[in-house]
Amino acid sequence: MLEAAIEVHPWNRCHQCERQPIEGPRFECQTCPAGPDRDLCVHCYSQLLDGSIKHPKMRRGSPALDGGRHRFRQCRGASGVEQLALWSSVAARTATTPQVADRFLLRPEFQTGRESFLGTYGFPIRHERAPHGLFCTALHVLDELARNAGVDCSVENTRYTGEELPAIVSSVVVYYAFAPKWIFAEAGTTGRMIVLPDTRTGEKEPFCQRDVALFTLPSGGTLHLADLAPDIPDEGDPVWLVASRVPKDDRRTMAAVAVACTPQALVFRFTSREEPPRNTSGAPLIDESGKVIGVNVGCGYFSGHHFGHAVHSASIQRLIASWVMSAGK
Repeated sequence: MLEAAIEVHPWNRCHQCERQPIEGPRFECQTCPAGPDRDLCVHCYSQLLDGSIKHPKMRRGSPALDGGRHRFRQCRGASGVEQLALWSSVAARTATTPQVADRFLLRPEFQTGRESFLGTYGFPIRHERAPHGLFCTALHVLDELARNAGVDCSVENTRYTGEELPAIVSSVVVYYAFAPKWIFAEAGTTGRMIVLPDTRTGEKEPFCQRDVALFTLPSGGTLHLADLAPDIPDEGDPVWLVASRVPKDDRRTMAAVAVACTPQALVFRFTSREEPPRNTSGAPLIDESGKVIGVNVGCGYFSGHHFGHAVHSASIQRLIASWVMSAGK
């Protein structure tokens, strides 16, 4: 057990030594897009400074700041582990694993003119004010595109209006994630990106209730639309993360239990000690009936347990309501 005074970063993994959680200061790259390859622990950051290791090269489309050099920011973690220990002890009630349709989980490819950027996951949802449904993902899934275009939609940028990204996303091609070769399983193209002024990236985890992106869906689609759950789960309720695994593993869900359910956060703990699939931002979190109760934003690890946190359905409903109200003016 860690001493209470040690800083802990349960939602971050050092991309060099793979340590998770990161203990002590964390160094976050401000040049790389949001994702698992932007954090270093203090030991590896020291090695970076003395030239012993190299930070991963920027991917295509990443901005070249300071002549191509990466800039890092030191971040403080949570002091103490009491809350994490409480989350580790929440018991899950027995429930039946829901079935997941072939055409539900999607991989997005965001396009801006001649540039395209592959995202992680998204999914279609049904809503009474959207005749053909909505495509939902996490806003930070578009972070590489946003950085390439010079758009800052982080919580630090108070001038972000929600209009900047919809103005440059020309289209989103979606693919069936469960297909054996998903890159060849095109499912269609979404409609326009919805202007949502109250969305932001980069809030302190697990408080992420504004990390959402929504797109309209055109008529004539063949996607499997799911309903949003009317309420957020209670502590101890079973939930499932929907994600694609390695090609020979046909499991579509990973069981978890809700451990913190508030207006500000939805945190869940995986019931298996097995490591969940990586890079699952934007994937749906569903309940026993198959309704969507959240969009996954991040995963963490502490004391032998794997955790996740999501934007819950109440926040998604709130953002949709703001769009409907704005469109009605």
